[in-house]
Amino acid sequence: MAQVQGFGEENTSELEDMSLYVGINYQSISITMTILSCLGAIIEASVSVSAGIWTLMDKKIDNRIHIGAYGRQVGSQMIGTAFNTLFFGFFGGSLALFIWFVKLNYSLGQFINNKIFAAEVLVTMLSAIGVILVIPVTIKVFKFVARKKSSGQ
Repeated sequence: MAQVQGFGEENTSELEDMSLYVGINYQSISITMTILSCLGAIIEASVSVSAGIWTLMDKKIDNRIHIGAYGRQVGSQMIGTAFNTLFFGFFGGSLALFIWFVKLNYSLGQFINNKIFAAEVLVTMLSAIGVILVIPVTIKVFKFVARKKSSGQ
């Protein structure tokens, strides 16, 4: 696991007078933040694919082959917009950090190895992986629903 929890060098001047022994598990907080950040992108992708497939099912097309093909088509279109959202969210949220690092004359190595930057990249990558994985799962769920619906259960 990446060691991105806790404080970076940039926080030292603010933390010098404070006690760091507050009994908080920063790794748990970091994991929770990562999960919550990823859930938004994953839910958005799943709802978008679900809405497209649901529209197809409302048209009384219960053929699971059609549902799978249509779901893959909607999913592939959704991945492009989800990646744009994740990229601009990452860039917009980190713009002040980028400017700060430039003003501090950080080298590329310091920039990439910074805990704050690494945590943001990690969240963005995990969100992208989650979006890619949730689309086939959503399609499989709808195929299952279509099968149950067509068998009258």
